Amino acid sequence: MRMIDTHAHMDASEFDSDRALLFERMRDAGIEKTVIPGIAPEFWSKQLDVAKQFDCPFALGLHPWYCTEQYQRQLDELEKQLIANRSTPNLVALGECGLDKVKAENWSWQLEAIEQQLKLAAELELPVILHVVKAHNEMINVLKRTSFEFGGVIHAYSGSLETGLEYIKLGFKLGIGSLVVNKNAKKLRKAVSELPIDSLVIETDSPYMLPKSSTQTLHTPLFAEQYIAEVACLRKKTSVFISERLFVNSRQLFEI
Repeated sequence: MRMIDTHAHMDASEFDSDRALLFERMRDAGIEKTVIPGIAPEFWSKQLDVAKQFDCPFALGLHPWYCTEQYQRQLDELEKQLIANRSTPNLVALGECGLDKVKAENWSWQLEAIEQQLKLAAELELPVILHVVKAHNEMINVLKRTSFEFGGVIHAYSGSLETGLEYIKLGFKLGIGSLVVNKNAKKLRKAVSELPIDSLVIETDSPYMLPKSSTQTLHTPLFAEQYIAEVACLRKKTSVFISERLFVNSRQLFEI
């Protein structure tokens, strides 16, 4: 099977001890590309080094958790980094950015930051990787109000069929990860079984979001095969069929 993990933090310290070996295992497993998202200025340098060393597509953005009262300075630095890397073929998106109501203490800064990042992505004609937690209505309203036309992916999608269709109308794909193997995630599993197959991509969010049922201690892109198998089961298709469709979706989304 050919696979692309559309969201994995391969620059995380959890991978420092055996990153090269892990990339070898990923290639052997059929994972041809791994998109590394950015989250904040203090992490971009290492992220870019890892992306260069292992020839990974990457995105740069300001994650809502890291959005501070100095968000304007953070966004100015983001613009500089995006422009500096604009000619690099592996720069494929702006992100990870978005809205997260679980971390509501910086909500007003999040709203300002996402609008500016969408404007910047539009200027650079880049898709966006959106982190949306308990804020789908707000995010959909922002996307409509800003008339963002370059699409992207809703990272770690956990919403309903109806909300998923709203995002698809706006030109987005939905990132399906570890939650899909949780039998209690009935809303998501129903959505995955019924949404258009060309609207889905696979992701792990490694090293985060390890499945609760896992006996392993570290989440890696090698779990992608398991999530593809679950999507295949829900849609009553073969894993080979699903992996190929999601592979094509990912290549189209990020032009990789």
